[in-house]
Amino acid sequence: MKKRNLKGMTLMEIVVSMAVYGVLALLMVEIMSCVNGTMRITNQLNKRLAYEAKFADNRRTEDGYGIMTATPRTLQIMYGSESIPSGAAEYTARYTNESGLEDRSAGTNYKYLVYAPPSATSPAGTFTVRIRVDSSYPFPINSITSDVGPFTLDTTTGEYVNNSIPFPDTSHPNGLVEINAVVNCDMRSLTGGVSQPINDEHGTFIANSDNYPQESVVIRYVTWILDSSGNQRNIKSAAIYNLAADGRFTLVQGINQ
Repeated sequence: MKKRNLKGMTLMEIVVSMAVYGVLALLMVEIMSCVNGTMRITNQLNKRLAYEAKFADNRRTEDGYGIMTATPRTLQIMYGSESIPSGAAEYTARYTNESGLEDRSAGTNYKYLVYAPPSATSPAGTFTVRIRVDSSYPFPINSITSDVGPFTLDTTTGEYVNNSIPFPDTSHPNGLVEINAVVNCDMRSLTGGVSQPINDEHGTFIANSDNYPQESVVIRYVTWILDSSGNQRNIKSAAIYNLAADGRFTLVQGINQ
């Protein structure tokens, strides 16, 4: 029988092997601890947001812990050349972790804005709309009528004025005035200088050419805005529009009360 020589591990090799296995085991423990911590934080966050969502979605100002603290916020609303500051109250939903474990999601909460409802009264008086007609407008204007009454020609300024427009009721939080206006023109220059009936493409009579509804427009203007306390701010008493040669209505100026 042939004799074999077997070589075992030296003490140094054993120590090195144990050190390598120890480092690998420590690394695995750290990785699993990180995964476990992430899962725990995610579960806490899901529970927190699920609780807070029902308050934020419904803009509640009171939760299970009482009245929430409102933080005033100011918003700048831009429309055309106008700018109106509007107020709102910012609320932060609250949640208490009752599991007894460290709450790693304590710094995350729903934040939302609550706007004030319309105030109970409308401004006193009436709203005024003035229409300036461009000098290059191609047809003589007989009248400007609307669903809130006729516009009267101011011979001093040459503007068409309606100063009896009622302010909108308080169900409109932005005080939106909407006017359906019609500009009736003398169009006989297009019908040989005589009055002729004008029909649409279906043959239905519209009007005679000496008083034809040349322009039909909807004029919209914001007369006020509400702040976070429900008070009307930046109330307008009048608006001036320009009627251009191509029939376009553009806002020239909004006049404060």
